[in-house]
Parts: sequence; C-alpha cells; structure tokens
Amino acid sequence: MTYPSIGLHRVSKTFFRPNSPTTQASGCQALRSVSFQILPGERVALLGASGSGKSTLIRLLCGLEAPDTNQGEILIEGVPLFRAGCRASRSAFGHARAATGVIFQQFNLVGQLSVLENVLVGQCASLPIWRAIGRNFSRDARAIALDCLEKVGLADKADQRASTLSGGQQQRVAVARALAKGSRIILADEPVASLDPASSRRVMKILCDLAAQFGITLLVSLHQTEVAKQFCSRVIALRQGELVLDSLTTELSETVLRNLYGVNAEELLTTSSGGFDVVDSEVLSVA
Repeated sequence: MTYPSIGLHRVSKTFFRPNSPTTQASGCQALRSVSFQILPGERVALLGASGSGKSTLIRLLCGLEAPDTNQGEILIEGVPLFRAGCRASRSAFGHARAATGVIFQQFNLVGQLSVLENVLVGQCASLPIWRAIGRNFSRDARAIALDCLEKVGLADKADQRASTLSGGQQQRVAVARALAKGSRIILADEPVASLDPASSRRVMKILCDLAAQFGITLLVSLHQTEVAKQFCSRVIALRQGELVLDSLTTELSETVLRNLYGVNAEELLTTSSGGFDVVDSEVLSVA
C-alpha cells in the first residue's frame, strides 16, 4: 500500500511568550487546524505572504517544532511524526526524519568545511556517533556525495571551502546534501529568497529536475506566484495560519490572489525574480 508522502490532519501551532500562561489567549497562533495530503512525487508550492505560517509549517514537518497538544497528527509516509501534539515513538520519529531532507533559505553550511564535507554531513544521521563526530566517512559515502555534487554541477568545487562559494552555489550544495542523505521528501523553505534572479532560476530548475528524475516529493515555500506556476503543479496557500487554497497552479490567477489576500497580494504578485515570468521549453521539461 502506498501512503501519502505528507499527511496533516487538523494541525495547529501556537507560540507563547516566556513565563506566560499557556492559554490560546496569551499566545500567537501561527497555524490553525491545517489539513492536507501530498502524494509521492508531487511538486507542491507553499504560498503565502510574510507571516502566513509557511516557515512554521516546514519546521513542523521536519520535527524542529511540535504542534499544539490534544488534536491533530502529522504523518510522513504513513508513519506518525506527531499525534495529538506528542512525538511518535523513537523508531517512528527516526523513520520520518530519515525520509525528509530540508533546504533552508540561509543554506546552513559550515563555512570552514569543504563543499564535499558539507554534503557528507547529510549522511551523519545514519552513521555511528564516533564516525560522525570525527567526520570518518567511508569511500562509498564519499562517492555518493561526489555524485550528488555532479548532479548539481559542482563536482569541481568539492575540495573548496564552502564559505568561498556564491550564494547560488551554496544553495546548490544544500540541494546536494539533501540528495546524499537519500531523502525521499524534500522540504525547501524559501530556497531562492536571498539569491539573485539568475541563481534563483538555476537553483529552482536543478531542484525540480532532480525531484522529477528521482521521484522525490517536493514541498517548496515561495513568495512569488510566477515561480510557483512555472515549477510546481500544485499550490497550497496559507493566510494568517489558515489553509485558504489547495489547487492546481494553472488555476492560480491574480484575481484569486487578490480575493484571498487583499492588499497583501502585491507581495505575491511582484515579479522580483527577474525572468521567471518567461516560460520556456527548458523549464517545461521538468513538468
């Protein structure tokens, strides 16, 4: 039986101020009873204006945050990550974490390590602790890492320090790291927000090509509507922590966005990605 790669049912998340009573009235509710499923191999854009809850949702899905207690569940490949706000068993939680790779906006690379070592770090979860701490990686692990760097066009940078790379190159290293981990699901949190237009397009093209090639499920948080329409087949939209749209990206229009977001729609409609608004045959090849 094939399970959805990601499943949420009535998931909420409230942040409380330090030393304040943990009641809903005293907290900020970032997500409100969100439910959806993502099937294996889907490429889904997570859309929303700033503060809509996109990053919070990504952090919940990779286990960096826990949802509110007493309701809801998060499933990764049918295995519980959280149920009623409580973390699943150690083995179930480990399965879900092993299946999921995360790409952050700020790359999260170790600048003083080489590009190859940064990619190898993605495999640390499956290594004995003494080998992970000592960066004692096997020949097979290094071969996998080099192959992943080849896939993102950076094999020639393997021995270079990560801090010497451009922003776009560092984000491609982050993509290679997720691949080297063997991730079947990739969660990308604003992966092109801090990149220049040319680097943004290249990173999105590589990420979506690889997802299509290897059947990886992709959930990518974005601001720009045109990027979502070109690189993803489905869009999930959040507004003030609530799920307000789940549709094909072909149904996403300026009118729909203005009806959903009002004046905040301008943030999503701004074509700050320079050139993303031109769909060419190369981009369409990842569909």
